[in-house]
Amino acid sequence: MKKAELILKNPRTEKLKTVSTGYSWSVLLFCFLVPLYHRNLKQSLLFLTLWLCTLGAASLILGFYYNRLYGRSLIKKGYKLFHIQGQISQKQLQKILPNNLG
Repeated sequence: MKKAELILKNPRTEKLKTVSTGYSWSVLLFCFLVPLYHRNLKQSLLFLTLWLCTLGAASLILGFYYNRLYGRSLIKKGYKLFHIQGQISQKQLQKILPNNLG
């Protein structure tokens, strides 16, 4: 089954952002550079610290959580759920976007 993608929209700026569900392979490969690319300095510094302390092993675990963290950071910035591509269970959706289903 293909993993779902959530499209979030900022009501003020009309910008659209895509949040994937499932494991983040880019975090496995590039670890702290992924949040840096998304302009999230706090997460990038946290990931870098964990990556250095665990000699790179942290990226294996962080890949399971990054997409959820990214989705929640967009919600905090004011983005709202706009569209869902693919199939996702209500439970999975609630994990990524708690109290923001519309």
